[in-house]
Amino acid sequence: QASRARGPKPTSETAKPRVRAKPFARDSMAGRSPSLLPWLLLFLGFQCRVAAGSAGCVNASCSSAPVDAEEDPAALLQSAAVRQHRAEAVEPVCYSGVQSIEQYLKCLRSVPIEPARRDCTLDIVFGQLRSVYTYSDLVHDSHNTDARLAHGFNFKVHEMKLGGEIDMMEMELRSETSAGMLALKLMGMFGKLQDAHTGMHVNPLTHTDIVPPFTIDVSLDPTTESMQFTISASAPWSPGALVGKVIHSINGGAPLDYFLEIARISAIDKSPGTQLNRYLRKQWLTGVPPAKGSFSVTLEGGDTYEVSWKVFIQEEACGLGDDFRICSRVEQLNGGCPNIADLMQTCFTHNPTFDNMAGFFDTLGSDAHCGIGKKGTPVRDVLRGARGWQQANQATGQPNRDSPRDPLPGETPETPVIREELLGKPRSTDAARNFAPFSVIESVADTCYAIKVDVGGGAFAAVLKIVSFAQWNDLRLCASAAVDLATEVSDGRLIVDVIGNGGGYVSSGYLLNRYLYSMMVGSKMTDPTGYCEWYDLPENDELTAFVKMAEHGLPDLASQRDPGDFILDLAKRMTTGVEALRRDPTWFGRNQKAGALFYAAKCLRDLVEGFQVPLKHTDAWKPFESMYNQCVEIAAPWGGSRQDIFGYSPSNVHPKDLSPPTWDYYLNPVTKRRGGRLRKFSQKTFLGGSCLGYQAMYPE
Repeated sequence: QASRARGPKPTSETAKPRVRAKPFARDSMAGRSPSLLPWLLLFLGFQCRVAAGSAGCVNASCSSAPVDAEEDPAALLQSAAVRQHRAEAVEPVCYSGVQSIEQYLKCLRSVPIEPARRDCTLDIVFGQLRSVYTYSDLVHDSHNTDARLAHGFNFKVHEMKLGGEIDMMEMELRSETSAGMLALKLMGMFGKLQDAHTGMHVNPLTHTDIVPPFTIDVSLDPTTESMQFTISASAPWSPGALVGKVIHSINGGAPLDYFLEIARISAIDKSPGTQLNRYLRKQWLTGVPPAKGSFSVTLEGGDTYEVSWKVFIQEEACGLGDDFRICSRVEQLNGGCPNIADLMQTCFTHNPTFDNMAGFFDTLGSDAHCGIGKKGTPVRDVLRGARGWQQANQATGQPNRDSPRDPLPGETPETPVIREELLGKPRSTDAARNFAPFSVIESVADTCYAIKVDVGGGAFAAVLKIVSFAQWNDLRLCASAAVDLATEVSDGRLIVDVIGNGGGYVSSGYLLNRYLYSMMVGSKMTDPTGYCEWYDLPENDELTAFVKMAEHGLPDLASQRDPGDFILDLAKRMTTGVEALRRDPTWFGRNQKAGALFYAAKCLRDLVEGFQVPLKHTDAWKPFESMYNQCVEIAAPWGGSRQDIFGYSPSNVHPKDLSPPTWDYYLNPVTKRRGGRLRKFSQKTFLGGSCLGYQAMYPE
């Protein structure tokens, strides 16, 4: 529409139907995407209109008239009003849609944060790092440790010295005045930890895509036997001539080095190869951009192009509902969303998960999380004060997002762009498939693969690739196929690849060990507990408190001064627990526990109200005490009869694999040097609940 603003209106003979093509799909016109022109007009045309105002523009493609001259007078008046507003408008700082990395960072820097909320956030984050997570002190110097590998093993320990960097980061963040930059730096720090179990979830960043100028396919160059990077598609803002070309260098260096650096930004793996494979599967980043938004790419043949990354912020990035939609640049230039600054501050400083968790602790009576989320100020009440922007939108005629809106003056139907339109469908296969001929013999989605690899010279390798330790029944399908394959093609030799796995059930790992050893000819692994692994747990205050409570067990009813009051007080505390868990039952995932507490509390109240509390040491006392115990069992304290605490339970002590289950392994810690520091750990023990051989010995 904008491209013909100065030209004649097409007649019925010349008019052609509009076809919306994916921007990465190219047509025959100079190698350009059919949707590129509207994008250029969107980025360049509106900048021109703001600068020139009613004075007009210097060329036809930058027309200040958003409608055709032949349209009705009302439209012309509306157009004049829009032009007048744009002449006076200030360029938006924060908006949804595609933008440069520089604009994105400018937006983040503009979002303020209250010092109290900043300090609260940092107290929680760094408190967790230094207390709960098991590796917290290893990152100071992973090589400074007294741990020694068993005879015959030669694994290398990744060198990690992030402790000092984390300490410096905390000092820096204590003076940060921007909520956006605080979130960005924290996400970047967690990325450097390279740990799949640890992360930082900030809604507006998690729902922001950092999109590359092109996507790549990777193959093996048969001549040099090195990795070859071929551009498979280019973004609308990148030259179409890039497509199908092999990259010679990036910024004068090897393309592999560049993409390894990019893949490291949001890595959850410690292996650079796994990091690269993970990036190649989707080929965009989340939240945290590269250090430099632009770079120079030189193709084989010598042609060099300057290309750039872009940022796509979703309208719903706040995750706080339709009332907190981030308006586009065009909407704001047309007078919409005047309170966008307040919206962005709320967007960054109110995480529903955090507020629900704060409410959970507050319901339990704990003044946790710096007092944020106390009773009377749940997130819905906090957000209500920021909803003035919605009324302001209604006053300026901006629509709510309950239904799709019509394009604003100057917008084109192509303006709303999502990630899939920029990059096409996410890649569903690893780029590694091009490196060596291999075939998948058996697979279970997101769990495992049994793979036959041609290693040349008529030889083959059998590989059992573990993606995650899911239920054993699923894992066994791949394990069985891999064992059969190894017998057939590699004289029984099997490679078990667990690099980059996402964790899972310890019991599945135990059972995998048991199965593989049972299939191994001449294996000496005959002990029913031999396939179970010894663990040592880092001591921390949280787990210590629970273990001490579990060790002492539940209070004895007969020892209570007033059993009736004790029972009613216990029922009241159970009810409080139910109310706390219901603050967000979906997130906490404790519906079953809430139900158990609810019915246990009801059982206890019915017991006191329906029966007179008998005197102790009378014939009526034992039946009454028995009914009390049955009510308590409904609540499944400690996870049930096994006294389970977050997956830990009474178990044995190394090296006595058949010693009876107690908490002695945790209550009698040992001191070890880890990361250059002395720390207390439990003695080695089985995770008894996962070792079937140990369970058979002690079924209780």
